[in-house]
Amino acid sequence: LSQAIWQVRSVLPEFLVVDTRAISLNPALSCWVDLDAFQRFLDEMGNPARDQAQLVDLVRQALALYRGDLLEDYDGDWILVDRERLREKYLSALEFILAAEKRAGQYTQALDHALRLLGADPYREAVHREVMRLYHALGRPEAALAQYQRCCRLLEEELDLEPDLETRNLARQISRIGPEGELPHLPMIARLSSPADVAWQSPIPLVGRASERAHILTCLEPVFDGSGGMFLLEGESGVGKTRLVQEIARDLAWRGAQVLWG
Repeated sequence: LSQAIWQVRSVLPEFLVVDTRAISLNPALSCWVDLDAFQRFLDEMGNPARDQAQLVDLVRQALALYRGDLLEDYDGDWILVDRERLREKYLSALEFILAAEKRAGQYTQALDHALRLLGADPYREAVHREVMRLYHALGRPEAALAQYQRCCRLLEEELDLEPDLETRNLARQISRIGPEGELPHLPMIARLSSPADVAWQSPIPLVGRASERAHILTCLEPVFDGSGGMFLLEGESGVGKTRLVQEIARDLAWRGAQVLWG
């Protein structure tokens, strides 16, 4: 340690402050530290003065700085608490940006961050389902089912568990095999240029309404840029209006909209 201190001070004589009790960086110097910047960016997530676009930009900058766990080559107990705290911040930032990209309809970017989240914490089964839904929404059902197989192998080999019923049903629905119980939600996205309330979930599959569902979602797309609007669905009794609206509500909630059902 003494040799290392001597080497640093011989090159950067004003960089360190050393006394009999501690060694620290000189606070009088203007010194940029990635860890400080990472925390400063993420601390802004709780700032009510920031709008959504600003927050998304700050979180993106924070994620660009996180290239691995804090001092991951060191095993001392003194670093474990800070390492885990920063790792949880990183995972929360990934969840935040994933939700923001879904709201903005940026599904390819959302998929990238969902996969990054799985890379950091592969045992989050809900994130495996999110990846499957995003693959499905992007027209890649084979990739969605391959993700399901990876999830199955991981849970069996590492935890000796099988996937939840919701995950199994999601895979069955993607592969068009009848489900065992209540249908999980498979999102449809508005075809532009390029946990849910039980009151509006239905075990009845939606059949033959793909074009109407896509049209309504396109009309409701302004919800996600703050413009708002209204859509009126009418028809004779028994033609399936309620079931169609149930699925639209699930599509909107999946993207982060607040859905009221009454």
